[in-house]
Amino acid sequence: MTRTPVLSKPKPSPPLETYTIVVNDVPVKDLLFAIARDAAINVDIHPDIQGAVTVNAIGETLPRILKRIEGQVAIRHELRDDTLVIMPDTPFLKTYRVDYVNMERNSSSQVGTSTRIATASGEATNSGGGNTSNTLITNVSGNRFWKTLTRNIIAILNEADTRRPGIQGQEMGNTNPMNSNSVIINAESGLVTVRATAAQHRDIALFIDRVMTNARRQVLIETTIVEVELSDNHQAGIDWETFTTGAGLRAAQSIMGAFSSHLSSQNTTGLTIRYADAPSGSGKLDVSLTVKLLQQFGNARVLSSPKIMTLNNQTALLKVVDNEVYFEIELEEKEDEKTNTTDLTVKTRVKTVPVGLLMNVTPQINDQDSVTLNVRPTITRIKEYREDPGVAIIANRLANSNITSKVPIVQVRETESVLEVKSRQIAVIGGLMQDRVQKDQDGVPWLKEIPGIGNLFKYRYRGSVKTELVIFLRPTIIRDANIKTELSDFRQFLDQ
Repeated sequence: MTRTPVLSKPKPSPPLETYTIVVNDVPVKDLLFAIARDAAINVDIHPDIQGAVTVNAIGETLPRILKRIEGQVAIRHELRDDTLVIMPDTPFLKTYRVDYVNMERNSSSQVGTSTRIATASGEATNSGGGNTSNTLITNVSGNRFWKTLTRNIIAILNEADTRRPGIQGQEMGNTNPMNSNSVIINAESGLVTVRATAAQHRDIALFIDRVMTNARRQVLIETTIVEVELSDNHQAGIDWETFTTGAGLRAAQSIMGAFSSHLSSQNTTGLTIRYADAPSGSGKLDVSLTVKLLQQFGNARVLSSPKIMTLNNQTALLKVVDNEVYFEIELEEKEDEKTNTTDLTVKTRVKTVPVGLLMNVTPQINDQDSVTLNVRPTITRIKEYREDPGVAIIANRLANSNITSKVPIVQVRETESVLEVKSRQIAVIGGLMQDRVQKDQDGVPWLKEIPGIGNLFKYRYRGSVKTELVIFLRPTIIRDANIKTELSDFRQFLDQ
C-alpha cells in the first residue's frame, strides 16, 4: 500500500521591497550605481551608457523604477543570476508565437439588375430610348493575415526609429518593407521573429496581443428562412407591430422599412426583435418561437435553417443545392444535292443549374458584443420549363421527329445586406413578396377524354397565391467553443 504525501499549502511570496528616489538631471550611471548599492545587488553597466534622468519615485519596486528610467534613456536591463546587467537598448532578436492558419482568402460577389434587353451576342441594348436602369453591388473581401501583420510590425519599427533617431543599428527608412531583415515570418510554424529594441518589442508585443484577441473572435450565425403563404386578411404582408402585444417581444422598425443603423440596405424591410422578458440563457431566446408567431398571417413553411460558425472577418459559405441537369441541343441540317436528302447532326451539351440555398456571410465582431454582418442568402427553384424555339422549328420540318429541348426557367430570390446586430438578438429581413399562379385540372375518368363533350366533365382551377419570404438572423458571439459550455445546445446531435 502506497501512501501519497499530502502537500502543504503554498506560502505567499514575500512582497517586493520598495524604494523612494527623487533626482533631477542626474547622470544615469551615477543613479544606477546608487540604486544597486541601496538594493544590495551586483550591477554591471556598459561603458557606452550616457544620458541624464529626472525621476520622482516614491515607494516603488525596483523593476518599476528601472522601467521608468528606460523610458527616458535608451537602455535595457537583464538579470543574470544575481547580477543586474545594464546595456544600451540596441536591437536584439525576439520570437513571438502567433497561432493562426497559414492561408490567404479572397472572396467576391456581385448582385445586379438591369432593365436593358440582352442581344443574342450577350451584349445589352437599350429598349426604351435611353430609359434604362442598372444597379450593381460588388463586394470584395481579402484576408491576408500574415502579409498584413508583417507590414504592421515594420511600420511600428519605422515609426519608432523616427521618434528615436539616435538608436544604432536601425536604418530601415530606405528599405522595402516586405524585404526587411528585421522581421522574419515563418507562417508554417506560426513564429514571428523581430530584431528591435526593448522599447520597440514592448510595442510589438502589445500590438500582436490585440491583433490575436480580435482575430480569434468567432460567432455562431443561426439563419432561418421562412416562406409565409399569406392569408386573405394579410395580403399587404406581415404586420410586425403584432409582435409587441402579448408575445414577450419588442420589435423596432423605422418608417422607411430599414435598420436604424446607417449600415442598412435598401429595398428590404429590416427590424430587430428583442425578447422583453427573457434573460440571457433563457429558452425563449429561440428563433422557433418567432416562426410560430408567423402562423397567424398564413401557412408558414421553413425552407432552410442553416447554422454557420466563423472567425472574425472571415467569409463563410453554405451551399445546399441540387444540380438539376438539362441538355443544350445543337442541330445542324445539311442538304445533299446529289441524293436530294437532308442530313441532320445532333450535338448535346450537359448543363446544370443549382436549385436550393446558397448563403455567404462575413461578420465583423467588435468588443461591445455587436456583430456587423454582410449577408447574402440566395434561394433558387425551377419555376417551369420552356422549349427551345430553334430546336422546335427544325424538328417540325423533319418527318417523324420528336426532338425537343426544354430549358428551365429559374426563379431567384436573394437579398444582399449589411446590418449590425447585438449578440443573441434576432434580425429580420423581410418584404420579399411574390405572386404565384397555381393551375390545376381534374375531371371524371374516361369521360373527360371524350372529344368535344369532354370539357363538360373537366374541372379547371386557376388561382393566385401571394407569399412573403422572411429571413431570421441571430448571431451569437462564442467565447468558449466547447460542447459543454456555449455549444451545449448541439449535444443532442452527437452520438450518445
